[in-house]
Amino acid sequence: MKIHIEYAAMLKAKGVATGSELDIPEGITISQLLDHLQIDQAHQKTVTAFINDRRAHRDDPIPPNARVFLTLPISGG
Repeated sequence: MKIHIEYAAMLKAKGVATGSELDIPEGITISQLLDHLQIDQAHQKTVTAFINDRRAHRDDPIPPNARVFLTLPISGG
């Protein structure tokens, strides 16, 4: 199934540009998507995910044609 994937540049997904359409197995979860994209394990623990502009949990399945956005928390002072 196809999804639209966007992510913060610091995540550096392997072989997938942000803004791309991605073909993934049906029923894949956010956690499985992070593995599929080969996101660094240190970052996987803190990634915030959104499916169709709604906050998603790691075990949430991704529906067909979804827009998925992945980011890391940012802090400053």
